[in-house]
Amino acid sequence: MDDEPEDDELCVEYETEQYESTTAILATTADFFRVTVNFLHAAEDVAAMVRASAEENEGQRVACKAGCSWCCHQPVEVSAGEVLVVALATLALEDAGMEAFWDRVADHENRLACPALGPDGRCSIYPVRPAMCRAADSFDAGICKAALSDPKVPGRFSEASELVACRGAGHILALEDRGFDSRIYVLAPTLAAVGKMGLPEAERRWRAGQPLLPD
Repeated sequence: MDDEPEDDELCVEYETEQYESTTAILATTADFFRVTVNFLHAAEDVAAMVRASAEENEGQRVACKAGCSWCCHQPVEVSAGEVLVVALATLALEDAGMEAFWDRVADHENRLACPALGPDGRCSIYPVRPAMCRAADSFDAGICKAALSDPKVPGRFSEASELVACRGAGHILALEDRGFDSRIYVLAPTLAAVGKMGLPEAERRWRAGQPLLPD
């Protein structure tokens, strides 16, 4: 989540807005779900704004649709809170779906696909998917497919990925200033660690600013 848009001023504005929003919530509660979902909703709003602007001003529509999963075959960078929200969401899955999800997590070292990607090509935790996923809008699915073999293929994602990164920077800084875990993780191996330690222990670590993964 390191890239910044060409419009640095807008990036700073988004970073500041998210910092203030996250800080305001953390001032009243240490609820990982509430503070993380607030960030995810902000990320979704940014992506929706970029989609609407591209369609209105340039006549472009995103190529993303249910079952298109080329972008689900890459490491997903997340905050600790996003990992915990995903782990919590699996409790709402049917027994078979939950077991299959955690089996994919356990096998993450042998898989390229995200463990949340089900056999039908759809995200099994879509309502709480990470911010990086919400921002992964593309106007050309062919470029996404080509990026599987060459991640440096240009023009893969819309400006949403860059703008959401700006909001992410503000969110992470607010967590750091308040003493919560502000590290950036890769989703699959971190979920595996949370699955082993259990959600209550993972939440305790988040509150204490301790890592979910050993250093």
